[in-house]
Amino acid sequence: MKRKKWIKVLSLLFSVMLLCVGVVGCEQSDEGNLCAADFVLTISTSKNKFQRNDEIKVEIMFKNISEMDVEIAYYHLITPFIPTATNYPTVTEMPPAPYIEKVVSQQSIVTTNDLGGYFESGKHEIKYKAQFYLNWGKETEQMFVVWSNVIYIEVEESL
Repeated sequence: MKRKKWIKVLSLLFSVMLLCVGVVGCEQSDEGNLCAADFVLTISTSKNKFQRNDEIKVEIMFKNISEMDVEIAYYHLITPFIPTATNYPTVTEMPPAPYIEKVVSQQSIVTTNDLGGYFESGKHEIKYKAQFYLNWGKETEQMFVVWSNVIYIEVEESL
């Protein structure tokens, strides 16, 4: 139980460090003075060791930590970046137009991704990327990319 708490604490500290780095190098948008550091993407799992064909559920939280309500446009808001996942399905179809969603200040979008069955035995690094646009369709349109914290899992052969 202590190890699980330490993993969560370290994950949170890493996210805060990324946020601090992002604030220092913040490129602001033309409207609203927002930057990528105004959004946080965090991921977590319930444990870090799995059997080969276990469900591996990753909880993903995208949060607007700015003081402003914003409207974002995206084709695929959150995508995984897992170089060692084998046979992970890739998105091949783009929607004809982006999805538009209002994200209120301090609001989170939470989803779960099941990665079970896509890993060989061994250790794996998992992170996700959120990619979206502010001011969609305007001259001041700007794309933002926000990376999540990194988590590590170990997959063992099933007994």
